[in-house]
Amino acid sequence: MKPYFINQLLFLIPFMVCPIAVSAETEISILYTNNTNGALENCLCPGKAYGSLEKRVLYIREWFEDNPNSLLLDAGDFLSPTRNALKDSIAFRIYEMMAYDAIGLGDQEFFKGAQFFSDLMESSSLPFISTNLEKPNLADLKREIVIVRNGIKFGVLSVIDPGVFLFYPKRVKDEVAVSDFSSTLQSQIDQLKEKSDIVILLSHNGIDADRQIAQSYTGIDVIVGSHTQTVKEEPEVVGETIIVQGGKDGYYVGHLTLQIDSEKNIASHEGELIPMDISLTNEPAVVGMIVDYNRIGRERAGSRVERIVPVPAEFVVSSSEACASCHSSEYDHWKVSRHAASLKTLKSEHKEKSPECLACHTTGFGRDDGYLNYNITSGLKNVNCTECHYASAGHLAEPAAFVTETIEEANCLRCHDE
Repeated sequence: MKPYFINQLLFLIPFMVCPIAVSAETEISILYTNNTNGALENCLCPGKAYGSLEKRVLYIREWFEDNPNSLLLDAGDFLSPTRNALKDSIAFRIYEMMAYDAIGLGDQEFFKGAQFFSDLMESSSLPFISTNLEKPNLADLKREIVIVRNGIKFGVLSVIDPGVFLFYPKRVKDEVAVSDFSSTLQSQIDQLKEKSDIVILLSHNGIDADRQIAQSYTGIDVIVGSHTQTVKEEPEVVGETIIVQGGKDGYYVGHLTLQIDSEKNIASHEGELIPMDISLTNEPAVVGMIVDYNRIGRERAGSRVERIVPVPAEFVVSSSEACASCHSSEYDHWKVSRHAASLKTLKSEHKEKSPECLACHTTGFGRDDGYLNYNITSGLKNVNCTECHYASAGHLAEPAAFVTETIEEANCLRCHDE
């Protein structure tokens, strides 16, 4: 054998007898949410530039298509502290569209009474968990949940601070009882640790209490917090415990990525909050539910407010920008008019969701294809051209053949009645 080939063979021998070194760590992502507060979507008003469930549903679905070994958790208060049963029922159904592994209960789930939430749970397969809820007795409520991903067992507990109900109406306090977990939590952690590798606590106590819990109890690897609606852009570590929390109203989906070693301990971690930005695509099914909800709201408002008279059905509603290509000088005139900033006046008075005001400060309000909110129908904010200049669909296709209707006094009197 020639020396060259002998040398090559000697070079390859170490690779033939020794396995190639590979990382022994397993990467697992935890997606978490908290304090959605029944927000179906966001109006994108100043200071509220993010969406909510209409963005989250599609975002999470696409994430899990690419990262199926992730976990999805919620730390509670996903319903609102209001009496709007219809809106919360819709929020509940939207939650059923997401693959949550565990949902901790917060105080707001019971704001409309224990029976309301119990009725929602009755036909649902959502994995609700509360370790210290004593009353009401909810069917299928878990005390703990064990989730397996990539051979790693994640044990989940969830606790509520009894003090969060302090200022609730008596009717709620009479129906809900939460035990003091301070003397029992450690034993529950220890028992769960025997059948899991990583222990996660869904804590509905607030950020300061979460820090105290991390100092007082051993064996908690991760705390997903809620109630105080704290925006923690990065995880906080207290002792051996990672603490995260993701703001409010569905503005964010939290990401916590864990590197887990061969002993099934957390070797390292990193995390961030992903804003549900306006650039993210809406989930069409959720938008449909929101449109139906808003339609019901308009119908209810219309029965009370006589002045809501939408643009007649035979005419289109459109943004002024759609008119600008042919009517540039008129568009420039409109841009500096009060009509072009009509919604801004409502925001300054915090009336941007008042139906009786939106009827005269937006375009097409009261129609199924008219203004709903900044998010879904941003082009119809303010009083656009078609709100006054009634135009048919034919006019948009052939302007010369289908002229706009002459503005009559009645057009103006729909809103300018004084």
